[in-house]
Amino acid sequence: MHILIASVLVLFSGFDPPFLPPVEGIGVETSFQGARAFAMGGAGAGVPDSNSVSIYNPAASAWAGATGLTWGLAGSYGDDSNWSDNTSFPHISIVFPVPYGLTLSGSLSTRSRLSTSTTFSHEGMVGTGDWSGGLTEGYFGLTTRAGNALAFSLGSRSTFGAIRGEIQAHSDSLSGPFIKVSNYVDDAVLDPAGGLLFGTFWRAGVFNLGLSICTDRTGTLRIQRDMGSQQPDTTLSYTIPGDFTAGFSMRPHRRLLVAADYYQRKRLSLLGATVEPGNIVSGGIEYSAFRNVRLRAGVSRTDGMWRDGALRYTTGIGLSFGGGRASLDLSGGYETWGDGFSETTVYATLWASENWLK
Repeated sequence: MHILIASVLVLFSGFDPPFLPPVEGIGVETSFQGARAFAMGGAGAGVPDSNSVSIYNPAASAWAGATGLTWGLAGSYGDDSNWSDNTSFPHISIVFPVPYGLTLSGSLSTRSRLSTSTTFSHEGMVGTGDWSGGLTEGYFGLTTRAGNALAFSLGSRSTFGAIRGEIQAHSDSLSGPFIKVSNYVDDAVLDPAGGLLFGTFWRAGVFNLGLSICTDRTGTLRIQRDMGSQQPDTTLSYTIPGDFTAGFSMRPHRRLLVAADYYQRKRLSLLGATVEPGNIVSGGIEYSAFRNVRLRAGVSRTDGMWRDGALRYTTGIGLSFGGGRASLDLSGGYETWGDGFSETTVYATLWASENWLK
């Protein structure tokens, strides 16, 4: 009798569990620095850049001579299903010089991607789930020059995004053709979490030094259930940890640029998953082979965070045209981590100044 009653209840009402977070949290982090920096192993915080904006140190764009817009494209293939076999536009930025040594800058960059499917057993239910979505990082700020050697930047850096879960579930204590399978959708919407980003850049002859610090960012996480669910919508808070970046570059020869970066971040806990604290050490070179052609190469290592022990080798080329009013940067990288996992990534960015068609 009890089994019959339970079967009837499940048949007519379905199974309605609470929100299930994706087992991989926010998914793989892409950490886009721009095609030029990516080709140099990820080193860019201490490299003067008059074209694009990097959220790792916006002060590096303080000496931009003209308004310019940068578009980015990326693709990847490898052992991480969240990111592989996907092509996207992970980056767009604008640099806008104004009078009195000031420069306005802004950017949008992909922070993470999630695309995963899994089976689960949770609090008396079993089923399958498909999760997709990701996070985006935005920046808007002002850079000022203190003479020809020193610059400072101050702006707002925000993180926002959404994760969607499509769930099929039923009780694990019942079986048979009359058991209703519940289908429902959960949306975890992360409203913008904003914080401050401070950067500085110092030029001393053939040497350059850049530093940036980003504060913790706290925002609102809204879990929205579909109309067929009896579970209430939920509002929580979430925190994106701050980070620190230091970069250095030098020109031992007028054709050769050597650069290195150190990036560090605290622990990230979000949507039921934890990304450990850690750091990335990167280094690279850029060689001006011809007037309008630059060749690049680099290497980086990740300790902790989303891919502990990952080693990445990169290379790329930069082409300028239209008398320096536009440029195309191409880069590729091969990364290994864990127990034989690997990934190949390709980036391309196109930069155009305000007068590139003249």
